[in-house]
Amino acid sequence: MRRVKRILIVCAAIAFSYIALASANLPLPLPSPLSADQDRQSPYNPTSSGQADPLGSYTYTEVDEPEPEEPGEPLLLYRTIENLRLREEPSTEAEVIETILQGTLVQVTDQWNEDWYFVYVDGMYGYMSTEFLAFVALRPPGSPMYMAGSVTVMDAQTGAVLFESEQHTTRYPASVTKIMTALLVLEHVDDLSELITFSETAVAIPWYASRMGMQAGDTMTVYDALYALMLVSANEVAWALAEHVSDSFDEFVDQMNLRAASLGAVNTRFANPCGLPGEGQYTTSYDMALIMRAAMQNPVFNRIIATPSADLPPTESHDTPRSMRNTNRLIHPDGPEFNNRVIGGKTGFTNAAQHTLVTYAELDGRAVIVSVLYVPHRGAIFSDTSALLEHVHSNS
Repeated sequence: MRRVKRILIVCAAIAFSYIALASANLPLPLPSPLSADQDRQSPYNPTSSGQADPLGSYTYTEVDEPEPEEPGEPLLLYRTIENLRLREEPSTEAEVIETILQGTLVQVTDQWNEDWYFVYVDGMYGYMSTEFLAFVALRPPGSPMYMAGSVTVMDAQTGAVLFESEQHTTRYPASVTKIMTALLVLEHVDDLSELITFSETAVAIPWYASRMGMQAGDTMTVYDALYALMLVSANEVAWALAEHVSDSFDEFVDQMNLRAASLGAVNTRFANPCGLPGEGQYTTSYDMALIMRAAMQNPVFNRIIATPSADLPPTESHDTPRSMRNTNRLIHPDGPEFNNRVIGGKTGFTNAAQHTLVTYAELDGRAVIVSVLYVPHRGAIFSDTSALLEHVHSNS
């Protein structure tokens, strides 16, 4: 209504001006024609109906003015640095609503004082001590709650990016590197029953690296090796597969980088086939989504990453089978982080890379890839992925 009043006032002022001009015997200026790009929904459009204005050429038509949308509040996100009590009041004497596990993402909605935040977490509101909350990020209004430093959600069929944040920022990949290793193995080995032999070099990996405990001289099929590679992230297996596929370790790494470039992953450089720290090694969440998109075209790859657990057959140094449980908690139906939309994926961790995860999922029959890099807490790679999938599903 305020706009309507302003328009009527302007019209009255124009009318009086023209009356004054006419009484002074001055020529009346003609109204300017509408330009090609002028808004033809203007209330001053020419029309043959309605009450004529004093100019006789334009009529006034009331137009509903939409109410302005209230801007959303940005998300102020923190995480718990240890198991922390959510309380009804800002006091250590107040009743405990719930004990929130270490590493949980919480949304701070108000600061009561320097010692207490009013927070929202897991569908509950309450107070938490500021001493045990670590700042994560300030997200734009309407964003999902996630901790990752870089995020890409991609439509696997079209390659369209459905959601992203810092997706072209270079990060360390950690063991999601093994997605590329598996892709090259599957593209170069026709017979997956071929035996690979573990060399002294392959088994001489750093003490802190994840492994299957293979010994020099052990053999296993390429097929079994791919399970060890993708389920438990065995680093000596990645090394042995590289030696099996190429004439040299360096040649395999060159092939990794050439294949990445061919996929458009131009901000990626691999230094080894397993993701252990290496000079000049980096990637982006977008590039890793591209690499996963290529790998998931292979049904063997999809079958392996979708396997919750498997047994590795006996080898020369181990006369009994060894159990392998997939490090991706999203595919374990018996776990609290199970997500029935997720087909499979690959996790990773180094101190420099923090936690990483690239996932293949399905939303109402649409294949989707979620790539999260630089996540400070292991559990958050799974909660981040689920939150991002839910966000894309709700907004599609």
